Amino acid sequence: MRLKLVFVLSFLLAITSAMPMRAQKPCMELRAFAQASLPSPYPIYLYNAWGGNVYGMLGGQFVQGIFSGGGEAAESHGVNTVGRDGFYKFVFGADSLTVQFTNAVWPFPPGKRGIGEYKGEGKIVEGTGRFANAWGNVTWSGPFIVWVEGESVYARFNADIKGSVCGVL
Repeated sequence: MRLKLVFVLSFLLAITSAMPMRAQKPCMELRAFAQASLPSPYPIYLYNAWGGNVYGMLGGQFVQGIFSGGGEAAESHGVNTVGRDGFYKFVFGADSLTVQFTNAVWPFPPGKRGIGEYKGEGKIVEGTGRFANAWGNVTWSGPFIVWVEGESVYARFNADIKGSVCGVL
């Protein structure tokens, strides 16, 4: 019995040591800005309310691309609107990241109904290409303006994006 146990353990050790080990990729700092429009000029995601261009640095490397998304469940609380679970897809060439903004607020200062400041935080929930195994946290904030022309609503948003992206291939 003891000989069988030694044989099985030796066999398992030989198999696991022969398997290639993947080194854990360190997390990289993300600093970027986005120029967003409502409605989105880029219909690349299921929730396609907002969208625009994004430019930034990921771990010291310049990245640029497009994004779109939305779909937040929103509730108004006086001058503040609180949202959750908005999804945004960021596409950088053949690679993409999807971020779920789990918490957001966009207050309208008293007397300035069309101008506000958006603040959101979330997590990376999906990726493709070099971001296929990515995870991390993202925040974005910045001023926005909203106006109505006829039956249509328009807006612009300048987002400052910060975060940590881990597991990039």
